[in-house]
Amino acid sequence: MAKKYDLSKKSGLRRFERDSIKTLQDNIAAQVFDRTYDVECPHCKAKISVRPGHSLCIGCGGEINLELNINP
Repeated sequence: MAKKYDLSKKSGLRRFERDSIKTLQDNIAAQVFDRTYDVECPHCKAKISVRPGHSLCIGCGGEINLELNINP
């Protein structure tokens, strides 16, 4: 169920703004963590595509930990 805001009041506008920003940030974070990124393996220097988090290099089997800091 959608939230209702009384936009004629300051408190309603503040809640609407806060909730809108939170929704946008959540959507952006979901998109950022759902895609793959081209990186160079720190072990064998192969260029591979990985998702954020722990992955294994397809060239050498070495562990790659891709951490993203998306906090504003």
